[in-house]
Amino acid sequence: MWAEAFRVERRGLDPLAGLAGAVASCAPLALGVAAGEPAIGVIACFGGLNAALAVPRGRLRERLGWGVGASLGCCASVALGTAVQDSVAASTVVAFAWIALTAFLRTFGPKGGLTGFVTGAIFVIADGIPAGPLDVGTRTLWFLVGSAAGVGLMVAAYARDAPAWRPGAAPLGKVLAQGARRFGHAVARDRRLRGHALRLASIVALTTLAYQLLGLQHGYWVPLTVLAVLQPEEHASDVRAVQRAAGTFVGTALIALVTIATGAPWLMIACQGLAAFGLFALFARGYFWLVVLLTPTALLTISAVDYQGVEVAAERAGWSALGTALGLALAEALWRLRPAVDEMPDHAHSRPRNQPSSIVAAMGDAPLVPGRLYGLRTWRLVRDGGPERLAAPQRGTPWPPGGWLRAACEAGHRAPAPDCRCGLHAWHPRLAFARRVLASRFELPGIVEAEGAVEVHEDGFRAERARPYAFVVLPTRNARLAERLAAAYGAEVLPLRRADELLAVCRERGLGLRERVVEELVGPEVLAAHRRARVRRRRADAARVLAAALAAATLGVAGVVADHEPADRGAKAARSR
Repeated sequence: MWAEAFRVERRGLDPLAGLAGAVASCAPLALGVAAGEPAIGVIACFGGLNAALAVPRGRLRERLGWGVGASLGCCASVALGTAVQDSVAASTVVAFAWIALTAFLRTFGPKGGLTGFVTGAIFVIADGIPAGPLDVGTRTLWFLVGSAAGVGLMVAAYARDAPAWRPGAAPLGKVLAQGARRFGHAVARDRRLRGHALRLASIVALTTLAYQLLGLQHGYWVPLTVLAVLQPEEHASDVRAVQRAAGTFVGTALIALVTIATGAPWLMIACQGLAAFGLFALFARGYFWLVVLLTPTALLTISAVDYQGVEVAAERAGWSALGTALGLALAEALWRLRPAVDEMPDHAHSRPRNQPSSIVAAMGDAPLVPGRLYGLRTWRLVRDGGPERLAAPQRGTPWPPGGWLRAACEAGHRAPAPDCRCGLHAWHPRLAFARRVLASRFELPGIVEAEGAVEVHEDGFRAERARPYAFVVLPTRNARLAERLAAAYGAEVLPLRRADELLAVCRERGLGLRERVVEELVGPEVLAAHRRARVRRRRADAARVLAAALAAATLGVAGVVADHEPADRGAKAARSR
């Protein structure tokens, strides 16, 4: 976990991106201070900073699309956060609804995940920082101005190494319609992502309620840290917590040195520009480096207009530590309450214990499928004092380089077995599964080759032996690392951009079982049982959503009560300092 937390994803320095990001972040702040409008300078600065962070590398259409989309989403966050910041009840309820909604953007992969994070983060910040003399419309307008500048600068900065324009691209209306359908599908049918959205929204809303009731100065850093740390998987959340804690510690140490040395606004602005330059020049290096440089960038922005000395750095460290601890503790409790799920949805348990699968019935006593099978999966990277090696994402089982990994079951029987979950897992090559394996920033996606005894299920298979067949490298991933692993494991490197391209490779090479073949192997009776099980799960999910809504309503009632207590005026005054 520690090696993964401090892994360098992309080496080198991008000074052009650093310059563009520094101008997008620093120029609005400097202009606002010079014009005697510090509140406008701060909100425009946050607009430029977050919009610039949301612009990905890639073709012009991708850069503009994600940048503009993130800017509009963040503007909505500013409007909502400003409108509800005077009410504890409204802040809590809107935080729950808005954070849950933005969490579903993860269905679009890493770019969507980043857009969802910055959109949710801006709501937390806009709700936590007093608007001062700015009303909702004025504050949102200046944020939009800063965002537009940030998008324009980063789109231009990333143009140098961008791929050439691709003819025959789908019309914008069709792309938006497909995106809307995909988002709706994630809300309605992606149980894993829906569980993450409800967990994240509940904990952010709870910490928002707590810091506002207690009147904590800069207390919004607690829910902001929760938003940054919690991921859909427990392991990824632990890695992000290490990165966040270490990065915050280094970043607050830097800000402490600056605030001790000087309190002059223009020196603060200059240091903020230097921090922003480093942030964007090293942005692709890894999340740890992002936190190291984002922390002084944000704190210097605040200190330039409201100097509080080293106290602001200490508060940042304290509230970030509290947010990390609360987020992980509450998420751990919720993870323990969820029903047990496998690494790959394995429907073996849907079949009666003594009834063999259709594969067993067709092939004999052992669940054999002739020839080799291919499927999609991911691997974790481990470094135990030597070169990089692969391991299973959930159990951490090491994969030997240059050979086959043989599955073993703790129960002592041969793996895979019909009534067990043992074996080496992989998904069938389907578009939904291709999107899923490409979505994680902390795992290496690819194609696995399997042989021996194989248990085939509706969504994938479990095999006796397997080895990597190919590794997928996305434009923002470390291609050299993938090449080193490919050389060690005798695998191929596939430089791809989207899930449909991975699916096309599988179809062109005849890799994986088609839907019709899977249906014939698994059998209509088993598939019907799976459909009935999915209906039961949807009902259980609906009950959980209702429970979460009731919890949010309870939080809102508590906020209403707090809003009408006279003691709350003191808390509001402390919050506006």
